Amino acid sequence: MIQTVQHYLTLLKKELAGCDRATIQDALANTEEHLNTALENAAADGSISKSEALAQVIEEYGTPEEVARGYREIEYRVTPALAIASDTAMEPDKAESVEKGPLLNRIFGVYADSRTWGSILYLLFSMATGIIYFTWVVTGLSLSAGLLVLIVGLPIAGLFILSVRGIGLVEGLIVEALLGIRMPRRQAYQQRNLGWW
Repeated sequence: MIQTVQHYLTLLKKELAGCDRATIQDALANTEEHLNTALENAAADGSISKSEALAQVIEEYGTPEEVARGYREIEYRVTPALAIASDTAMEPDKAESVEKGPLLNRIFGVYADSRTWGSILYLLFSMATGIIYFTWVVTGLSLSAGLLVLIVGLPIAGLFILSVRGIGLVEGLIVEALLGIRMPRRQAYQQRNLGWW
């Protein structure tokens, strides 16, 4: 019997062993948020105990095995944009055949690999976006720090922090598109009732 949300998450993580790390992070974040929100709603009602509420929420949400099966299906169906499944991971026999192939193929074979061109395009694109991101961060930090003495400084600082999170999301999408590496789409769940200490 599952007694806590953390125990459920531990079982879910064991069930997702072997999946992509981004899929595991997304699954754990979604599950933790759903379970904690449902438990908060049940606690606000106050008619049932916490263990009964958790059992009811798990019955509605599904067992760790069922949730893991659902995320494995999602992982199977979702491939990063512009990535070919066979290009994302080179099979060992293909790697050995390249090492034992003719000398010209071993030297110039990199020019025929589509991952090489995606990586070069990503590096060139990152040079331009890196300059833009640096300028945005320096301007945003300077403006936020300078205006914190005024009442408008706090909203500007908050908007700046949100814009940096948006930049991180965009950069993750760029990595998925050009490098074929799946990036997590959700941050780790943070409890709302945490105080400063």
